[in-house]
Amino acid sequence: DAASLALLVPIMARGLKEREQKSRKWSAQILGAIVTLVKDIEYLRPYLPQMLPLLQECAVDPTYEIQREAAKAFGMITQELPGWSRAHLQPWLLLSIASADLGVALGSAHALSEVLLRLGKRPRDAFMAAIVVGARSSDAMERRGFLLLLDFLVDAFKMEFVPYIRAAFPAMLAGVLPEPDDPGLRACDALVQRFAAVCPELLLPGLEDIFFICQHDSFVYPTALKHQGVYHCNKIHWQMRETYLKLLLKLCDKILEHRKFGQDMLTCEDCSNRKSREQIMVLLEILKEDPEPQVQRQAKHILRQCGGMAKTTKELMPQIEAKLLKMREDPACAMKRKTADLFLKSLAEAGELGGGSPEEYLAALSDPAPLEAVPAAVDKGTGVKLLSEALSVGGHAEPADGGGAGNAASVADAQAAVAREERKDRESLARASFESVFPAGSWDKAGEGAE
Repeated sequence: DAASLALLVPIMARGLKEREQKSRKWSAQILGAIVTLVKDIEYLRPYLPQMLPLLQECAVDPTYEIQREAAKAFGMITQELPGWSRAHLQPWLLLSIASADLGVALGSAHALSEVLLRLGKRPRDAFMAAIVVGARSSDAMERRGFLLLLDFLVDAFKMEFVPYIRAAFPAMLAGVLPEPDDPGLRACDALVQRFAAVCPELLLPGLEDIFFICQHDSFVYPTALKHQGVYHCNKIHWQMRETYLKLLLKLCDKILEHRKFGQDMLTCEDCSNRKSREQIMVLLEILKEDPEPQVQRQAKHILRQCGGMAKTTKELMPQIEAKLLKMREDPACAMKRKTADLFLKSLAEAGELGGGSPEEYLAALSDPAPLEAVPAAVDKGTGVKLLSEALSVGGHAEPADGGGAGNAASVADAQAAVAREERKDRESLARASFESVFPAGSWDKAGEGAE
């Protein structure tokens, strides 16, 4: 109640100011719990302006435990007071996520991931579209912030992140550089570790595309903007392809963890489906034809680990041919087309394709359509602007006026029913939050009305 809050808030404020890590962590944790425990959320509103600067300091604290609890508190406040969060919390997070200070960007990304999680599923499509745009930003700091956000969202959304893999993974891969603790590489690694054994078919297209796209001389490594003069596209192509192959190796390892004695990639029936596993083997057969010897060795090593041999190659030849013909028709990547033409020619000359007449086989191939134009670079601030617009609208659209007063009455009845259900759930939610902070059994000892 209000009297208890008047007693607790000064203690929490002092705890958030302490140097001792445990005090700050527990104070942030208790604040998050109080948001759900308080009898009326309006009792807490007068204290929020006092607590916000202290909570912001905890959110960007270098100690992960403090940062985590502050991020959770941001999420709980957003869940209970979405309007106040939209006016005070979210603008600060959007401003800080592009900060040049890595600690500030990291903490803001963590807190923003909890905020987006608590806003529910309905507005996520708009949020994720804006985040993917931000991850492709031409500004190095803004892009880093959105890549960090994607890294935290993979852990926050868990399996609910699956619908966004196809859109988000290519943006993560495009931000990768062979640097220690590179945010793009860390985000990609988190995604592969979580979903490689569940849905590898969603990860393969991104890995395939970036492997060939990065070989173009016109391809820009945007992250290198903060390292002027260090990275040159024509000098690190092979290094980047090795980096992508390491991610593909991790994907294969996650699948092969499920194999039994004597099984390989194609016969590992306990994970994924045969079509997806065949796609992996076909892609490895193509990647091992890379012109760079070091990349060739890496691809052949992965292929052998997956059970690749001459017999397997012959068994997969129809799928390899179909894949190469599809690559010849790729609408945007010239390097894919070039690789497919060279590999088809070598296979035809070796007698694997064309029935012993390579000239006729190659002459029968149709000419592909002209390449599409390369997408324009994303301007600085575009991702932040789009995410801000999505947050201002997210989940709060007014219902269409289709039924006059009767429709308004039905909406009001539905809202009242939802409110009743929320009141029923409040005690169970309060119990769970209480027991996450205080010793087991404390809730029952508190007696009736403890919520």
